[in-house]
Amino acid sequence: MRILLFVLFGVVAGQIPLAGQKTIGTAIKGGNLLPTEQTVFEEKTDFGGVINYIWMTGADTDGTRMRIYVDGETTPSLDFDFYLAVGVGWVDESAPWNSDVMGKNAGNNAYLTYRIPFGKSIRITIALETHPHSAFWFICRGLAWGSAALVPANIEWGSGLYAVPSTARLRLYKTQHTLQPYTLVTLYEKNTTAGALWMVTIQANSTDLNFLEGCFRAYIDGAANPMFLSSGTEDFFNSAYYFNAGMFHSAMAGLTHKKQDGIHKEWRLGMYRTFDRDPLVFGKGLTLKWRNCEHTGTQPGDCPNKWMGSSTALPDGTGSHVANPEVAVMSFESYVWVYEW
Repeated sequence: MRILLFVLFGVVAGQIPLAGQKTIGTAIKGGNLLPTEQTVFEEKTDFGGVINYIWMTGADTDGTRMRIYVDGETTPSLDFDFYLAVGVGWVDESAPWNSDVMGKNAGNNAYLTYRIPFGKSIRITIALETHPHSAFWFICRGLAWGSAALVPANIEWGSGLYAVPSTARLRLYKTQHTLQPYTLVTLYEKNTTAGALWMVTIQANSTDLNFLEGCFRAYIDGAANPMFLSSGTEDFFNSAYYFNAGMFHSAMAGLTHKKQDGIHKEWRLGMYRTFDRDPLVFGKGLTLKWRNCEHTGTQPGDCPNKWMGSSTALPDGTGSHVANPEVAVMSFESYVWVYEW
């Protein structure tokens, strides 16, 4: 039997020819991390580029706040706690683990490879929020486009299966809230923007796990009725049964922390979900909602227990249900990363 192997060389969706491009980046060894904001990298270019890789470690990486200013911004569009940025909840030091786009291979250490496009300039700063000072180690790298002709039309954004326009900008939207049982909360809302959801990270705490019954809803392009993205919270993060198999770290999703406090009997969970393999794209707006616990059925606001059809799906509402007394108040912090164009 003969086996014929054909290898095709070429540029597929999202791939960028490297000839003529310029690598940019820096490394800092044993820097002094302070409460005041300091610049650790800055690049100005005529044709733009993309940051591909950021790595950081240090004695207090868990308290490090990083800000990324794109194209001369005075208020950074990316402003984050470094651990939460890579999906780590509650400063969990479990390591090593790696997904396709981020990982953690030591204590007080993490890295990410999210694509961060820019048009003219990019500046990265760090500050320490938890202690007066600490040592840090830092690496970042990317590409600056070599000429107008070499600016790619698209940039792959993770797995390489899909790409976003090079004119897209990565934005981060943060929410902190305490939810009463069955309360809905909006995690992201833009009414006139086109884009694609990149990643959702949540760290949450409650005295019981019934909040995980809550379903995620997406209102795409101004739709009055939601598309249900999950049949529960742990389902959204590619698990089941209240994460009964424990922590995991995969390319699409992970549970980075699950622990019950011994004094207050409070559960604390950290979760992430990426969308590079499962795109959620919108042309003129997206609203993303979550809920503390859930009603199931066919009443307004219910997560459906049968196929409703796009013409009969019911809008969110309070319904006529009585709250289950076993459902407790839940507090959370969320990071929603979105490419907008």
